[in-house]
Amino acid sequence: MRFFSHFESTKFSFWVSAYRGHNPANTFNAYYQQINAALKRNAKLIVIDPRCTKMAAKADKWLQVKPGTDGALALGMVYLMLKQKLYHTDFVSNWTNAPLLVRHDTGELLRASSFDPAIGDENIFAVIDPKTRQAAPYVSGKTLGFLPELEAEVEVPLKNGKTVWCKTVFSELKLSVALYTPEYVEEKTSIPADLLVDTVRMIVENSPSCWYSFNGVEQNLNATQTNRAICLFYALTGDYDHQGGNVINSPLPLLDYPFGFEFVTPEMFKKNIALSEHPLGPAGTLLSVPPHMVCKAIEEGHPYPVKGLIVFGANTISANPDSKKTMEALKQLDFHVHIDHFLNPTAQLADIVLPAATFWEAGSVGYPLAFEGNKWVLQWREPVAAPRGESKDVLWIIFELANRLGFTDNFWGGSIEAAFEHMLQPTGISLDTLKEREGGVFIQGPVAYQKYREKGFSSITGRVELFSQPLKDIGQAPLPEWKDPHTIFADAGISIDKYPFMLITAKLREFCQSQHRALPSLRKKHPHPFLEINSDKAEDLGIVAGDVVVLETMHGKIRLQARLTQKLARDVVCTQHGWWQACPDLGYSGEDIYSAEGANVNLLCSTQFTDEVSGSVHMRGLPCNVRKRTNDLSPNVGCFVNEKE
Repeated sequence: MRFFSHFESTKFSFWVSAYRGHNPANTFNAYYQQINAALKRNAKLIVIDPRCTKMAAKADKWLQVKPGTDGALALGMVYLMLKQKLYHTDFVSNWTNAPLLVRHDTGELLRASSFDPAIGDENIFAVIDPKTRQAAPYVSGKTLGFLPELEAEVEVPLKNGKTVWCKTVFSELKLSVALYTPEYVEEKTSIPADLLVDTVRMIVENSPSCWYSFNGVEQNLNATQTNRAICLFYALTGDYDHQGGNVINSPLPLLDYPFGFEFVTPEMFKKNIALSEHPLGPAGTLLSVPPHMVCKAIEEGHPYPVKGLIVFGANTISANPDSKKTMEALKQLDFHVHIDHFLNPTAQLADIVLPAATFWEAGSVGYPLAFEGNKWVLQWREPVAAPRGESKDVLWIIFELANRLGFTDNFWGGSIEAAFEHMLQPTGISLDTLKEREGGVFIQGPVAYQKYREKGFSSITGRVELFSQPLKDIGQAPLPEWKDPHTIFADAGISIDKYPFMLITAKLREFCQSQHRALPSLRKKHPHPFLEINSDKAEDLGIVAGDVVVLETMHGKIRLQARLTQKLARDVVCTQHGWWQACPDLGYSGEDIYSAEGANVNLLCSTQFTDEVSGSVHMRGLPCNVRKRTNDLSPNVGCFVNEKE
């Protein structure tokens, strides 16, 4: 889950986790500015990251988590909330499914239909009535009329004549996190037990708090359950949708419009390639499919063959794990169209490449992401130059394809401006008005809090689901759990002695994914692909700044230059994805993304290790080794100085 929060309160803690896929100083400048503004208002900042980023250096608490152990950390925080009774009793009792009953015999939520003959609805569950001490039906969206018991056990007579013992979800949750003491969490995450305790206290004592995570959590074999553990911890604080907490709003009506989804029939939805193996899929990404499953469908025809592909502005081979396997799959396509600004490695495999205009060369409706108090700016972004050569606006390409395939009526008669007008209609602002207003039109959305009190939550229980029956139904753990990646790697034969480091990746501010390394002004900042390594550990290995090193996993190896730093733990190394472009103006040749002589980190990733629920590939915290390479004659060898601390 990803939340945008309002920074309106002068007293709140801001819990941001950069390692969880979000380093705003490098990737989200508007958000970075908002955080800095909040800090000036005396907000507290907690950063969870293996690296001492610019944000971590400003933090009141920096938790230098061991890569791959975020789930253990989150469950340790849950443990402390429950053990020390720091949770928000009212929110947990009335707005989470903590009071609902779980059967001992099946491990499922107790359905009221199993003990009340008058109830036929399978989505009516049960709580304990404190007056009768018996199971009572809980109907989603209905007021109970009493405060249900959180921690209790009861024997329930079923309508078939048998009885079953049941515990509340809250009781089951306490049991499930009992292992995650501060001492156990320190052992697994390397975060000192005292620091963990102090951090949880800081969050509770500076309520309301808010948090932010991004795709780092999702690039992990514990992706779904780690996400759930973080959300569960936050639910226990009771700060959700409070001023100063995580507030969810849709200030622009156009953002609520389900563009295109009205055309997706149930039959079409069933053709989702990932549905059979991952029926719930990644959270919030309806219809998405993990790329490695698309490759499998191309090569093996399962669940059906994929024959064609249109790629819009993506370097699919460089951006996804196991680049060689992705390349082999794309070669087997009957028809491959690529639409982009550059002839990147993915475009090189296409049957047809269509040149795309840049956003400077195409008009569009947009809105800056820097908003406060639910006040947004809606803008018409006028093109500043005409498209060069044969390049076209991507929207023009899409509309032309729709026209030629017979979908003109569904695409506003082929008029892009008519589509913009349709999109703007809910705002009451015409496209002409938007074009006339220099700087855009300010829209003040309604500022409302605790909106769940009106309609509850969009779940089968109408509450925040600490216990997930849908996960239980597909054979997954209904309460968040964490599987130690190191145990899984050891079972797969990956020796810590052979691969003693853990590999993570991070983005550089100067480049966008795999773009812009051909621009001299930016490439001067980072001339060569590099590997960050702890200075003390590098000294032990005889590595000095600028040395060419080999970075190796059980799946492959690449060549990088050493950059020494004290901002990483001794057993963690960090590099970046996206190195392939040459920069002729500076004399730098391109990197072969399929070769061990190149710097493509995705050669090191295997689709062998994935999250069972979402299919996400484990790409953070990969076991690896680093060794100095000798007798390197590459023209790209340069010299790095030690990073300034």
